[in-house]
Amino acid sequence: IRSLLPGAARRAGITRDLVITDVLRACQAELTRIFGPRYTMFADAIAVRPDGALVISCRSPAVAQTIRMQELRMLPVIRAAARDLKITRLHLIPRQRITEDTGLPAAPDPRTIADDG
Repeated sequence: IRSLLPGAARRAGITRDLVITDVLRACQAELTRIFGPRYTMFADAIAVRPDGALVISCRSPAVAQTIRMQELRMLPVIRAAARDLKITRLHLIPRQRITEDTGLPAAPDPRTIADDG
């Protein structure tokens, strides 16, 4: 079965999607290896942009800075998982706050909304 999967993926047109999934998994594994298993609740590899940037959603600016300092250490491992997909850099973005009881995005804090009036 393992030898049949690449051909089936190619025919289905999902080869690139499978490679992206491998890249996201490799990034999560590398985050865990470098920072420890509890770190995965603070950062998630979520996408690969067309320009080759690997998008990582971070819970805070401090998490983003910590990952940024390890970017050169992480990229070789991530690129090895990418096969023919070119990963150029990490792109770190803030994670949207999620309410624990509903799993939905939290309402914005009224103190951070600009007053238009």
